[in-house]
Amino acid sequence: MFSALSRSTLVAALALAATAAHANPFSGANGVTGDLTFQGASDGYSTVNINFPGMIGGSPRNVSTGQFKGFFDPSGEDGTSGAEGDDFFRFFCIDLYHWAYGGTLTYARTTLDPNTTDGWQLTRLFENVYPNQDAGNFFPGSSSAFGDFPDANASAAMQLAIWEIWFDDGLSLSGGSLKATNAGSVVATAQGYLDAIGNGPHSAAPGWQLYQFTNATNQDYLAATYSTPLRTQDSSVPLPGTLALLGIGLAGLAASRRRKQ
Repeated sequence: MFSALSRSTLVAALALAATAAHANPFSGANGVTGDLTFQGASDGYSTVNINFPGMIGGSPRNVSTGQFKGFFDPSGEDGTSGAEGDDFFRFFCIDLYHWAYGGTLTYARTTLDPNTTDGWQLTRLFENVYPNQDAGNFFPGSSSAFGDFPDANASAAMQLAIWEIWFDDGLSLSGGSLKATNAGSVVATAQGYLDAIGNGPHSAAPGWQLYQFTNATNQDYLAATYSTPLRTQDSSVPLPGTLALLGIGLAGLAASRRRKQ
C-alpha cells in the first residue's frame, strides 16, 4: 500500500512524464524560449476605438480586437524541428506599443504570479468568461474547444477587458489612462466582464495558470491553462467509495456468521 507521500510523488512523476511526452506550448522550465508562430484571429475581430498614451500608430485609433491563435514550440522539447499539432494555443495581446508579426519569431515564456492585483483580476476574468474550461488546455491541438469563443464580439470584449486590467487599475473603460469606445456592443460587454470582477471575490481564481510570451521588438502575449482544483474533503465524513466498501464488509461478515450457525 502506498503512503500519502508515495502517492503524491507518483502522481507528480506521472504528470511530469506526461508533460515531457507531449509537445505543447507550456512544457519545459519557466523562462524557456521557443518559436512562436502567429496565425491571426482565433474567432474573428471586432473594431474598437482605443485612447491610450504612447500606443503604436497613434492615439486614439481604431484597433482590430480579439483573441489570436498560433503555435509555440519550446526549445529542446523534442528532437523534431518546427511546430507540432500539440504546440497549438490561443492567446491575447498585452502590448499596445509594438505590432504583431504575422510569422514565426523567438519568444520567451514565463509564468505570472496570480496573487498580484493584475494576476487575480486576470484569473477571475478567465474563470468568468473563458469558454470550455473543462477541456483545461489546448491539447491535442487546434481541434480543442478550450478558449473557442462563439463569436468575435465575445472574443474582442475579453481582449479589451485584458487591456484594461493590464494597463490600468480602475476596471473602467471610460476612465483612467485607457479608454475605449465603439458603435457596437464590444465595449459594453467588456465593461460587464470588468464589473463582475469588481463585484466578485478579490482573490485568484483556483486552477488557473497564466503565461506571458515576450519578445523585445514585437507584441507580447498572454495565455492561460486550467486544472480543476482538488476539493477539500471533511475527513470525518466517509467518502462514497468508503461507504460502499464498508457495506460490502458488513454483508460478508453477516454471511459468514450465518454459515457458522
